[in-house]
Amino acid sequence: QGLSPVSSVSVSGPSIMVKVVSSPSFNSLSVSILIVVALLASVSVSAPSGSGGEEVSSLKEYYHANRVEFQWNSVEEKEAAILNGEYVPDNNAIAGIKVYDSEIYLTVPRWRKGVPFTLARLNKTTSLLEPFPTAKFNKEQLTYVQSMEIDSKGRMWILDVGRRHIFEGDEESVENGQPRLIVYDLVKGCVVYRYLFPEEVVPVASSFLNDLVLDEVNGYVYISSTAGDGGLIVFNYRTQKSHRFDSKYLQGKKVTMSISSVPFTIDAPSDGIALSPDLRFLYFCTISSPLLYRVPTRVLQSVVAETFDFDINVDVIGEKGYSDGMVFDSEGLLYYGDLEKGSVMVWDPSTPLSSARTLFENSESNIWPDTFGFDEDEKEIVWTSNTLNSFFDRTMFDGGDGEVKNHFHVYGVPVGANSYQQSQTQNVPQTWNVCKGKRHKPFQKTSRTTTSAGSESVKAEPQGSRDVPGGQSKKRKVSRDDL
Repeated sequence: QGLSPVSSVSVSGPSIMVKVVSSPSFNSLSVSILIVVALLASVSVSAPSGSGGEEVSSLKEYYHANRVEFQWNSVEEKEAAILNGEYVPDNNAIAGIKVYDSEIYLTVPRWRKGVPFTLARLNKTTSLLEPFPTAKFNKEQLTYVQSMEIDSKGRMWILDVGRRHIFEGDEESVENGQPRLIVYDLVKGCVVYRYLFPEEVVPVASSFLNDLVLDEVNGYVYISSTAGDGGLIVFNYRTQKSHRFDSKYLQGKKVTMSISSVPFTIDAPSDGIALSPDLRFLYFCTISSPLLYRVPTRVLQSVVAETFDFDINVDVIGEKGYSDGMVFDSEGLLYYGDLEKGSVMVWDPSTPLSSARTLFENSESNIWPDTFGFDEDEKEIVWTSNTLNSFFDRTMFDGGDGEVKNHFHVYGVPVGANSYQQSQTQNVPQTWNVCKGKRHKPFQKTSRTTTSAGSESVKAEPQGSRDVPGGQSKKRKVSRDDL
């Protein structure tokens, strides 16, 4: 009695699937249980809870690749890009992920030279990354996209770090530019807003804007900075002003962790952030510490608050293991990765952090679970894993199985919940309606495909009413937002 739906059971050996089937009535959960007897000693159960009592199915894999491959106009164009250094396959890695209308969008940070496109849509037919919204837009208007978020009205908030080649290995290769936030309307097919961060908030020469979350009700964007000693950026898009917080809790420290039994040393500061669905708390962490923190958003929204105000209001929740990105769902559960275990964890904040459950674990394929998103059509959490430890150590393709192993993955698991933003959809102001610049025709939509059991056939589908006619916005005076 009182069991949650169970998605999988992990054992030290072959995996065993246990499913709990709910009755049609959800007033009192009546279940019939498949009893599995296993002659294995160590069994850990993963039981993500959904709001509807529905059966939760197994892991889905939407993408896997040895190297990140893009869609080019022709073979000749790709070969020319490789020849002139525009495309260096070994220097490309997926990072950010978000889903809208069942389309998966990914970022490919321009950490090193040879990254032709930094924002892409995954073509589920070919497993190629198509530059989004166009190749020209990627080359002329995007410098280096680390992360993005999609709001309740289908607008993608693109976090452009403004720099290139920060992990190339030499200072001379680094190109410093303007850090900015670009809002792209996926329905209209155009940019509707741009914001340039001032130097005192995000210094041009050290920008490393990492992750972001949206509070659409109150008009705030919270952004983690992974440069130097870390930082937290707060942008009020109603007043079009931003400020930052620096704190001892945001700083990194040198640590050596074990990933797939290989030592990896890192000292990165603030990285993962997650906004509670009630909008009251921002949870955050650094990669180089196992601790989880939270701070009230009322403190962050104050333009007069300083480091002292930030520090005295931080709660140290406890140890969760080393992790990168994190996210809340609409039911108030927090999801995050455990880099050393190759797992995705789920935690109910009303319980001790030590009670967090394993949603999925595989230290051989789920190496460095990075960024999370939600497919709200499927009530499914999705994430990228990208083996960043090997990427940063430049050992990803050093002999052995490195040339054939799939280093990059996109996984998904139905959890019966949506994004933390679901609670925000009832009170969202319509702030931007006018396209700034050229409209782009949306991609031809493709049906879903996975590599799990019972894969669906994949075919192109017409966009129908989602097609956006081409055209230009009316001429007007150039403003700072157009830069």
